[in-house]
Amino acid sequence: MRRRLHSPVPAKLVAAALLAAALLGCSSSNTGDDSRPSEPAEVAGDTQGSSQPAPTSAAPTTTPQPVLESATPPSNDQLARTLSEIEGAVADPAVSDEELGELGFEHQRAYRSFGKLSVDEQAAVLSLVDPNVRSIVEQMATAGGSLRSLTEGAPASNPTATTPPPSTLPAWNIVTPEPATTLRSYYDATEAATGAPWSVLASINFVETRFGRIVGPSSAGALGPMQFLPSTWDLYGEGGDIYDPRTAIGAAGRLLAATGAPSDISNAVYRYNPTNRYVTSVLTYANLLEANPRRLVLWHGWQVYVRGPQGTVQLPEGFTNIAG
Repeated sequence: MRRRLHSPVPAKLVAAALLAAALLGCSSSNTGDDSRPSEPAEVAGDTQGSSQPAPTSAAPTTTPQPVLESATPPSNDQLARTLSEIEGAVADPAVSDEELGELGFEHQRAYRSFGKLSVDEQAAVLSLVDPNVRSIVEQMATAGGSLRSLTEGAPASNPTATTPPPSTLPAWNIVTPEPATTLRSYYDATEAATGAPWSVLASINFVETRFGRIVGPSSAGALGPMQFLPSTWDLYGEGGDIYDPRTAIGAAGRLLAATGAPSDISNAVYRYNPTNRYVTSVLTYANLLEANPRRLVLWHGWQVYVRGPQGTVQLPEGFTNIAG
């Protein structure tokens, strides 16, 4: 059942067009390669009545199209209320996991709106946020800002700055990820086997591909839900399927363990993707997960956004841009 907020972030996303910002999708080795793509997440069956003849052919399937992100920002009051209420819901036992998961996309849109504000505007919104969750909002903003500075070249002093837009959408399929509870079981099993913290594995999975929503290569050729270069996969994949979530998460744990986890987790994450801003983001998200593991359910609802020739778009589940 959908939990409605008092004053949600405006959710109207305008019709199809092409690309913007936040997933990295090219980490996966200690090679020092730092090239990245921009960011970065149904088909109903038919029923036949007993008196109806069988159809002669299947109805054509419509492929979901990119959806242009709204250019209309929420007011500071609206944004602060939304951030306060959703962050408060994470710690509220009266909010079920199902309800929390359904708030994920709204949660993402709120932080995307926050990330587009100037430093002074962000400070104004923070002053209106519930003091009980203000530090969480600040940590989320820090993690998201670090990622955005990697994918769009926007410094913290000027969050609205961007690099020139790409000319095409990435060659990706966007799929429905495995349930959060299933993914958590993979993270836990990998932590037990390798010592790599479940929260760090989950954060990498979240940052790299929105928990496996993205199927397709990064600009550097990294593949799978944990974004391995094929050469690195040969070292840690143990001959498994690079696209299989359980196998890929296990390989990520082995890579992290081989490079310092759990005793030197900062170095291990740096070797996974060699930039300090990546380390900041992953470990900030991991700390938030450790503080409240229910945050995994909330983040599982985040979708895939990328930059393209005509602006930032959401790539809905079912979108495909891979020929053949």
